[in-house]
Amino acid sequence: MTNAAWRLAIDFGTSNTAASMVRGDGGVTVLRLGARSDAITSSVAVYNGELLAGEAAMQVAGISPAAFEPTPKRRLGEDAVVLGERVFDPIDLVAAILGHVHRQAIRYAGGDFPSQVVLTHPEPWDFYMQQRLTAAAVRAGIPEQQIVLLSEPVAAAWHYASISKIEAGAHIAVLDFGGGTCDAAVLRLSAAGTGPIFEVVASAGIDPLGGHDFDAQLEKWVHVQLAEEGKTSLLESLAGPRAAADRAVLRDQVREAKHALSFHGSAPIGVRSGDHEWVCTVTRSEFEQLIDSNVNRAVNLVQEVINDALPSMEHLHRVYLTGGSSYIPALQSKLSELLPLKLGLMEDPKQVTSIGALQAPLPAEQPAWSEYTPDQASEDHGSPITAEHVDTAEILVTNSSHRSSSLGKQNLSSRPRKLHLSRRTSVAAAALAMVVVAIFATITVLTNARTGPDPMSQPSGSTQACDTALEGDLSIEECNLLLGHRSLPLLLNPDTCTHNPEPQGAISSIICDAANHSGFSPALRPKVLVYSYESAEALKSSFEADVDSLGATRGSVTQPPAWETWRLETGNLNAHGQLLSSASNNGSLLEWTDENARLKLRAESAATIDMLYSWWQDSWRTAL
Repeated sequence: MTNAAWRLAIDFGTSNTAASMVRGDGGVTVLRLGARSDAITSSVAVYNGELLAGEAAMQVAGISPAAFEPTPKRRLGEDAVVLGERVFDPIDLVAAILGHVHRQAIRYAGGDFPSQVVLTHPEPWDFYMQQRLTAAAVRAGIPEQQIVLLSEPVAAAWHYASISKIEAGAHIAVLDFGGGTCDAAVLRLSAAGTGPIFEVVASAGIDPLGGHDFDAQLEKWVHVQLAEEGKTSLLESLAGPRAAADRAVLRDQVREAKHALSFHGSAPIGVRSGDHEWVCTVTRSEFEQLIDSNVNRAVNLVQEVINDALPSMEHLHRVYLTGGSSYIPALQSKLSELLPLKLGLMEDPKQVTSIGALQAPLPAEQPAWSEYTPDQASEDHGSPITAEHVDTAEILVTNSSHRSSSLGKQNLSSRPRKLHLSRRTSVAAAALAMVVVAIFATITVLTNARTGPDPMSQPSGSTQACDTALEGDLSIEECNLLLGHRSLPLLLNPDTCTHNPEPQGAISSIICDAANHSGFSPALRPKVLVYSYESAEALKSSFEADVDSLGATRGSVTQPPAWETWRLETGNLNAHGQLLSSASNNGSLLEWTDENARLKLRAESAATIDMLYSWWQDSWRTAL
């Protein structure tokens, strides 16, 4: 391993903890903290006199529930916590989590200690709570002079700013919807003084509200199904005093099913206790009915925070999503309806905050603010810095009296307790001197500008939105094609869409990459061509010509070259069309039509046809 200095960021969440590292001027790396995922649960437990964290603590939960604390972050402001028969300082519980992550990171780095540790925290935390978080890190073995604190929405904002175009003066919203809490904030990117700054204009949160609530609702639904199926013996066994481990397994099953429903239409849940076992299946529709009121609370929170900060929704550039619960399609759909053309969901939302914490420049181990040059900022953060949107690339600390400490080293004894370091004036110190790259549209459900009986279209209004959002990269007709069908924003990455010079008789056509969250690696991510036709006859003629050119026969598209029909009937929806497949040594092709919308789509990829077909089912049919 190289001896270059490296920095660590820890996103200590209510339910889960994630971490990232960056060595020298290299790229940010997400750390693998758990056996099955990058993040670990933010839980602790005492066993044989030792405080355990993460996955080890979860094992204790099924053996000795009284010795288990699932959310020590919520307890940090309390005086004491009882686990088992012992009384603990809540700071020690948090220190167990931070220490575990710190040790894992050092092991990953080859034994070198980090030169700086960035800890993210909720925006509302005052200095007292920040002080206790810092104290926990010190008890975890992290030197106080290496500790930096950063507000969670600011960290997330800088990550999105590093990969998307945000003009100076623009307002963005960040919804952090995790396992235990739901927090929303509106931030403004300003070009005041010597560089760009993010200011928190408004923020609010709901605690508790998150994935744990959805788990509880789904677990309750399972119990109802058991009762309705007459599984009384299994219910009685599951409620028994010696069934704690069985209940823990059921909670795991429920959680896995919840995760699966973000990508599939249904999921199994196994229940076992004593000599009894049973398996039920929950559909996405059933799950969304269970959680609908809580999803609405999250959406209403976003709306209220935006209303507090801005005169209208049109003044918002984007709303970006972080936290595991932001995967839920029902949430994305409702936010798309509330904020057309505004929704942004990139990469793994569980990792956004820890990554962004390392992309925001921080004072420790760096030159004085007045000495920080554009070249250094570009080298440190891997992004070009120009004067296109801001006058200079120097870093601005809004309050000059906090130059060396507003986001830097926290002195536990030298600050008044009421000093709020995460207020917008001090958050401004997390300035990133860069001009960020293009993003011009995001997930949405808007109207199709064409008139017609498409049951999936919404009232007119997309023309104006497209005119202001895409700034000439696509024509109005092409923009309306992209945004006029409810499945397309979930299927495609709007940032990549361009004009298709070979429309094949279509009135409008675009070429896009599949969405970043499509499940494909970059090398296999499909290229998707979208065609809009004036009439059903023109659509049919184009599809038949493709069938003939590929020599396809009627049959299962998983046995290419072949074509078949598809149909989806649910509620008032009756969608239907055709599917066509082809495969060669160079890759696979999957084409389909939607007769109601008069659309034809063709996906080309080096992936197998089975992978393309599975992706089509999850992203197209499920979104309908």
